Amino acid sequence: MLYENILIIEDDPFQQQLLLKLLSQLSLGQVNVASNGLFALAMIEDSLQPDLIICDLNMPEMDGVQFLSCLSKRDINCRIVLISAAANDVVSSVQSMAKAYGFKQIDIINKPVSRLALKNIVNHKQSDNNSYEQQSISFTIAEVVSAFHQGQISAFYQPHFDTDTQKICGAEALARWQHPQYGELAPAKFLSTLLNAGMGYALTLHMLEQAISDTKKWQEHFEGFQVSVNVTPSDLSHFSFIDSLLSLLKEYNLKHECLTLELTETEICRDFGKLLEATSRLRLQGIGISIDDFGTGHSSLTQLIEAPFSELKIDRGFVHQMLDSKKHLAAVTMSISLAKSLSLRVVAEGVESPRQQDILTNIGCDVLQGFLFTRALSRIEFSQWLNHFYQNKLEQCS
Repeated sequence: MLYENILIIEDDPFQQQLLLKLLSQLSLGQVNVASNGLFALAMIEDSLQPDLIICDLNMPEMDGVQFLSCLSKRDINCRIVLISAAANDVVSSVQSMAKAYGFKQIDIINKPVSRLALKNIVNHKQSDNNSYEQQSISFTIAEVVSAFHQGQISAFYQPHFDTDTQKICGAEALARWQHPQYGELAPAKFLSTLLNAGMGYALTLHMLEQAISDTKKWQEHFEGFQVSVNVTPSDLSHFSFIDSLLSLLKEYNLKHECLTLELTETEICRDFGKLLEATSRLRLQGIGISIDDFGTGHSSLTQLIEAPFSELKIDRGFVHQMLDSKKHLAAVTMSISLAKSLSLRVVAEGVESPRQQDILTNIGCDVLQGFLFTRALSRIEFSQWLNHFYQNKLEQCS
């Protein structure tokens, strides 16, 4: 059984019966009904532990917004599905509010609710369970540091797709931990621990050397292949960073223009002068500088104008929501237009569907990255994937 305890919060009797009928067709667990947020909270206080809450927004006495605010103060870990006939931007704002309050799984279904919409929610349960199982894993500083020294933390690659040539033009190098017991682990499981251990700079140099070495090998078969690597402001301000980077490029004989350093916008350093010094020196050497997660931090427009960025990277959150939100689509369109006016290359991450690809291509995005092409792959897997991609392209052209 995918969900054992479901709580419907809906004041309209017809909608209540409709939801009950749809849920019964899906053979789910025990279903409880509350006519507003106050009654729902009382049921939870009376020992109900729902693992799925389906909540209307517009209700008497306590609406769905107030309910979520109150629920966030309780130790409840469950999926929330917002159902509403309200304007999309209002519902989207409530979804963002819930995420800000700490809820991890927030979905939206427009009224009238359909069986298919509910079924899609249910079908994601198993993958979410696997994700939560991994989230519960934690490691000590000693374990993470040991894994780093043993070479278990390495560069994985997610391809960059050129919308003009319709070819793979490069990739982003992403740190992954290949744990002997838990498998592939994302940076959320180890990055902050490494940083707290004072090993952030060592990780950056490790990633740079792997990415530069691998890229040089790929260029033997794929001309013009480029790579992007994430760096932090503290990396750039390190006294030996630029010299170490230039030494790596010289050692592996990789052209400077084939490397882009991605600087996450929310991590841009407090000392903006040092940032400008470092990025200016790097650009003079022909190395690209990308402003990552554009639009998600503070003073991004000032930073974009004053720092010598060569690339703007649109955050996956905007890409994910642009199909359903006119505001997010407007933000993506505006960002691309702004970048073009500043002669910057534009990369969109988090591309997962052909429709997203078509929209981004039509409004002028240069490069796409996301699960539509593939997840991040190890060096060996990525090499195989590249060969398969180009073989398929050749067969399509013949």
